[in-house]
Amino acid sequence: MFGNPAESSLHRTLALMTAQAVTRSSVERSVLSTGMASVDRKLPNAGLAAEGLHEITGAASVGFLIRLLARLSGPVLWCVPCAEGRRLYGPGLVRAGLDPARLTIAAGRTPKDILWAAEEGLKSRALAAVVLEPGAGLSLTASRRLHLAAETGGGFGFVLSPAGGKAAAMPPSAARTRWSVDPQPGSTGQKEAIWALRLLRCRGAVLSSASTAAAGGGGSIGEWRVTVGEKEFLKASEGLAENAPDRLSVAA
Repeated sequence: MFGNPAESSLHRTLALMTAQAVTRSSVERSVLSTGMASVDRKLPNAGLAAEGLHEITGAASVGFLIRLLARLSGPVLWCVPCAEGRRLYGPGLVRAGLDPARLTIAAGRTPKDILWAAEEGLKSRALAAVVLEPGAGLSLTASRRLHLAAETGGGFGFVLSPAGGKAAAMPPSAARTRWSVDPQPGSTGQKEAIWALRLLRCRGAVLSSASTAAAGGGGSIGEWRVTVGEKEFLKASEGLAENAPDRLSVAA
């Protein structure tokens, strides 16, 4: 466990953030644009919804998440097990548009510790977002508790899942969306990367019968080829191949 001193320290930090926070508008807190029009126009409300969880998995999940966080304003709490030794590279964060000064890292000795820290952070209206690296699979009950905490605080909750990125391999969850992000061959230089972005789940979206069947079989219901350019901007084209046709059937 964190123990009483650490719990008190987190509560004091959250209280200080609350006192210093500039009130964000309800519009800003309700929807988060991915910054990629071809992705946003397929999501309900043209972006990721606040007051709930979003799961991300895959080898490029951290890079994708950092760019999402950069589109928010306000502090971010990042909860991680001590054993993971998460070290976020400051210059890389800056290149991706995220000021390292906005981050507070909470490292816990046990899964219970980091779940508690994430839940407390999500309840607080001082934070723009809370990131949880559970270190192991997150139970449905735990995800529901976190989702309810996010509803209370009104912010965004992100879970970096350790699963392999396939829907069939991931346990049930209360998350609003599930994504997988993996490197894809085809970069044109050292300053450019290509990601395969897949939407595995989108709660509340209207799916075609073909997309529903794909999701039920462990496949993705949306796929994009994402280019990370020199200035760290993201550009998405629908389908994983270059110039691929639209393969997503999520109604906005």
